[in-house]
Formats: sequence, C-alpha cells, structure tokens
Amino acid sequence: MKSFLLPVLLLFLSITTNAQKEVIIGESSDINHLILNGLDHTDAIRMDNGKVRIRHSFDFLLTERDFLRIFLDSDNNQGNANFSLYKDTTQGGSLFPQVQFNLDGYDSWINSGNFGIGDITPEEKLTVNGAIKIGGSSTNTNGVIRYQSGAFQGYANGTWRSLTQDADSDPNNELQDLILNGYSLKLTGSNTVTLPHLELRDADNDTYLSAEYNTDDDKITVGLGNQTRMNIAKTTGSGRTYLNFPNNGNNIMIGASGSNIASTGTNNTYIGGLTGTFNASGNDNVMIGRNTGVLNNQNDNVYIGNGVATLNESSENVFIGKHAVNTGSISNSVVIGHGAGSDADGNLSVYIGHSSGPTAGGIFNTFVGYDTGQNFTHEHYNTLIGAGAGGGLINGGNNTHLGAYAGGGLNNGSNNTFVGVWARADDSTSHNVIALGNEAVALASHEAMIGSTTMTSIGGYESWSNFSDGRFKSKIKEDVPGLIFVNQLRPVTYHLEASALDASINRNNPKYAENKDAEALATKEQIVYSGFIAQEVEASALALGYDFSGVEKPKHDNDYYALRYSMFTVPLVKAVQELSAQNDLLTAEVENLKAENASLQDELKNRISALENQLSLMAEQFAQVKQ
Repeated sequence: MKSFLLPVLLLFLSITTNAQKEVIIGESSDINHLILNGLDHTDAIRMDNGKVRIRHSFDFLLTERDFLRIFLDSDNNQGNANFSLYKDTTQGGSLFPQVQFNLDGYDSWINSGNFGIGDITPEEKLTVNGAIKIGGSSTNTNGVIRYQSGAFQGYANGTWRSLTQDADSDPNNELQDLILNGYSLKLTGSNTVTLPHLELRDADNDTYLSAEYNTDDDKITVGLGNQTRMNIAKTTGSGRTYLNFPNNGNNIMIGASGSNIASTGTNNTYIGGLTGTFNASGNDNVMIGRNTGVLNNQNDNVYIGNGVATLNESSENVFIGKHAVNTGSISNSVVIGHGAGSDADGNLSVYIGHSSGPTAGGIFNTFVGYDTGQNFTHEHYNTLIGAGAGGGLINGGNNTHLGAYAGGGLNNGSNNTFVGVWARADDSTSHNVIALGNEAVALASHEAMIGSTTMTSIGGYESWSNFSDGRFKSKIKEDVPGLIFVNQLRPVTYHLEASALDASINRNNPKYAENKDAEALATKEQIVYSGFIAQEVEASALALGYDFSGVEKPKHDNDYYALRYSMFTVPLVKAVQELSAQNDLLTAEVENLKAENASLQDELKNRISALENQLSLMAEQFAQVKQ
C-alpha cells in the first residue's frame, strides 16, 4: 500500500516536515490531508479528515509480533469498524507463524497453512467454527456443492447428484438400501452380492461362530479347535430353546478360570469367576458363584453362592449361601446360609441359617437357625434349633436345644435337653439336665425343670409314675419314722415371693428385663399356698437321724431348697401304720376288758341268783317258824 499511495500523493501535494518529524502533505487548512506519524503510534497514515486511518505497529516487548490495521472510524476506537492483519510467531507460547484477519471484531486465522474462521487453531485446511450457508449455484465444476430444490447436491462427472435423496430414476447411480435376505446382500436395482454362509472364523480358521446350514436347524454353533463346543438352538417342532456343550464331557463352564478346570471330570456345571479352578477329575458337581469350590477335586457337590467352599476338598455336600464353608473342611453335609459353617470341619452334619455353626466340628450335628452354635468347636450328636440356640456351647455332645437361645447358659455340658425360648441351665457345665418351657431353668446337673416361675399349674390326665421295681432295690430297711417325724412337721400357709425368686433364677439371663412378665408374677404372689418350709423339714429329719429324700438340698451356692411332696407319703404311711398298731393294741385291751366284764357280770348274776335262793329259803323258814 505504501508503494502505491505515496508516489501518487507526491504528484499533487506539497510535502512539509516539522520538528516532530512529521511529513504533512497539503496545507493544514485543507479538508483532505495525509499525516504520517513517527514511533508514538498515534497516526501512521491519516486521510479524508480522519475518516480513514492506516496504522502499522509492533510490540516493543515482543518483537516477533507486528500487525497492520485500517480503521474506518474517526474516533479511533479499535473495537469498531477496523480491519487488521496480524503476524504472530509466539501465539500460545509456541514459535510458529500465524496471521489473523479481523473485521469489526470477527476473526479469521491462518495458522500453519490452515485457514480458520472463528477458530484460532484450525486443524484442517478450512475450519469453520459456526454454520455455513450454501446457496444455489450453477457452476458446473467437479467438486462444487450447492443447495437447491430442497436438497444438497454435488457436481461430479457432468452431473449434479443429490447428497440426501434420489435425484433421478436411475437405480444404478447410488446405494439406496441394504436388505439381508437369506445369504445375500441385496442392492437396489436387483443387483446382488453373494455372501458366504453366515460364519466368522479366526486367522488360523479353527475357531468359528456359525449360524444354521439348513432352513430347519434354528441353531448357532461355536467351534474351538475345529470342534463344536457350544450349540444354541431351538428344538425342532417346538418353541423350546436349549444350550449344550458337546465334546466337553457334559461340563458347563461360564466365567470359570484355571487351566485344570474339569480336565478329565465329567457332568460338572461351573458358573462364576475362579469357580472350580483346580478341579482336575471331579465329577457330577454343580458350583455357582465367584471363588466357589476353588480347590475341590471331588464328586457330587452342590455349591451355590460367592466364596462357597473356597478351600473345601470333600465330596457329597450341599452348600448354599455366600461364604458358606468359606475356609472350612466339611464332608457329606448340608450347609445353607450366609457364613454358615464358614470355618467348620464337621462331617455328616447339617448347618442351616445365617452364621450357624461357623467353627463347628464333629459328626452328626444339626445346627438350624440364625447364629446357632455360634461358639461350638467340637463334639458329636448335638441338635441345636432356633435363633442363637446353643450360642454359648463350646464343647459337649448329645445335647438337644430347641427354641430361640435355648441352652444359652451351657458351655461344656453334655446329654442335656432344653426346649423353649431361653430354656437353659443355670450351671454352665451342667450334664443330663432337662429344661422344658419358656425360660425354664435347670438349676443343677441331673435335674429336670418344667416351666418358669410364673407357672401356676403343671398336670395332666394321669398321675406321675415313678419306677419302683423291687428287682432293682437293695439294702432295704424299715427305718422310716412315722408319727414322731410327722408330729414334728409344721404345716403352714404362705405367699410365694415370685418376683424375687424369678429375678434370682434369671440373674444370668441377658434378655430377662425385656421378657419379664411382671403381671403374671404379681398374680402368682396373691395365691395362698399350703405346705412346709424345706429348712424346717430338713431340721426335723436330721434331729431324728432320718435321711429324708423329700428334701432337695441346694447343690451349689446359687441353688434353692425344694420339697418332693410325694415323698411325704412314706412317713405318713408309717405314721398311719403306727397308729393302726396302737389301735390294734387298744382294741385288744378293750376286748379283754369286755371279756372280763362279761365274766364279772356272769359271776355277779350267779351270786345274785344264789343270794335270791338263800333269801327265798330264809323266807320260807321264817314263815314256818312264824306259824
């Protein structure tokens, strides 16, 4: 521009300079004039009374940047009506040439040979950040694109072709649709491309996925190593679908991992990551779940759940539930429940319920219920049924715990029977006890307790029978005191302090406060009972040297006195016998007295008769004398 403007202007205008090194063309009074300024960037070229302004500038700090601006606005506002050319080799911190075109605030860029409209870093030869409007065109040049008649068209080889729809009736100049028909790819215009049978194969052609060959097969086949390994098919003539795994020993493996999976074993089903990893020869197993049966190499197991029987290497088991027999070793058993038998080593046993028998060993044990046998370690023939039943049992065999928390107080006892919620033994090492009923407590070994403190009646339609076979009795003595013992007994009436007794019996029951039946206890305390005081009965027997079995003495500090009232029958019978003997003596004495009395009466009668005879004789004699 400089080379063009200056020669022309010099022909018509006079040039003057001033102390500010300005070159002024024309007089200062002229309306049109041109001013070239120096390095203050104020006015590089100005003409037409300031209406047109051309400025060349560069950045003193960044010498790699310079630009040319043409302003079309007299107020010198760079944001309005200006055209700018930039050259920048430092844009973005990188050294590369860059040119910007700016017109009235809208930028275009040339960057590394790419032209960008509204994009400072164009990645293609032409990059537009925004929409492009294409109008009608009739320039018949290959590669021209136009929008006409409601469609985008491109010109190629003498023809305008629609880019969005069929532009003519010729079916051979564009692809209109694809139709999968049988084994062919059908194109519009009856042109066909014959495809091979629907089959995919790998590089060495020994692994494949294929669809049916015949129209009635309805089957998809997966082949590995040139052998069919899986078929998905519909049964001919029905709507049923089946999945089978030929050439695989009837084994099904989904998600299983490990080189030894069923290498020789047959009829196994493995579903889940790492399931049955090391089973090399086991048969007829079903294992479903991640990390299930990892080490198992045995037969006839059913494992269902994540982490089931991870380390177990036995056979004929049914384990169901996450982490069931997780690290344990159990055989010939049934285990059902999350964490059931998780670290157990029992055999021929049953574990059913969340965390039941987690460390239980032994044989023929049955654990049924949430947290049943929680601390049990090793013994045999135990049956624990109910949530928390046998929770404290560590060792001990032949125990039966039936009911929630039944036998909760037992640690190492054997041969015990607990039936009822919180039915238990007061002694943690009790043996051969029976506790029947809700919160029934057997107080010592070899005892049976029926019912709790609130019980007001225990009975039935028949009397209680005790074995009393003489063939099994020895050292028999007739030394039972009768009247002398009975006469020392003190029959009384009393009220039972049921609440205090119940609290004492259940002092070790953690559920006592919430299960206490205060109303029933209060009702029982109103009953007037007849009976004896056990300590008084004991004292009376001891005074006579009588070892009375009717008194049940405490067996430990936490036990209580009790009376077996049926035992009182024996001294009472003895007392009756003694009274009967005394009665017999008195009766004999009476009879003797009667006989003596009769004899005396007879003698008196005889004497009276003799006397009467004498008196009669004397009367006769007196009468004769009188005459």
